Amino acid sequence: MLVTSLIGLGLANAAAAAACVPAPAAGHAGAHALPWYINSDPILVGGKRYTKYGLPRVLGANDVVVLAPYKGGFVYAENGNPQREVVYLLTRLDGCEFQPYQVEPE
Repeated sequence: MLVTSLIGLGLANAAAAAACVPAPAAGHAGAHALPWYINSDPILVGGKRYTKYGLPRVLGANDVVVLAPYKGGFVYAENGNPQREVVYLLTRLDGCEFQPYQVEPE
């Protein structure tokens, strides 16, 4: 029974890892330790200013696409949504964790 549980857990972890986005750059593990992220600084992407919005969330490879590098991190956009009102900063590659950022009103 224990062996079956461990095998099931291993398969679940493998499926979660496979669902995550590929590393956007060699050795990149996420932006969680970058000072500007820790300080909740706004980001500037595509001429728009964004601020942190809500809590980090887990997203899969089919949910987002790489939009732009940003000061040692990588910003993603929702797959198929050209509006870009919300973008996602990859904070932890090992857990597929992304911090949403919402565009500031003009």
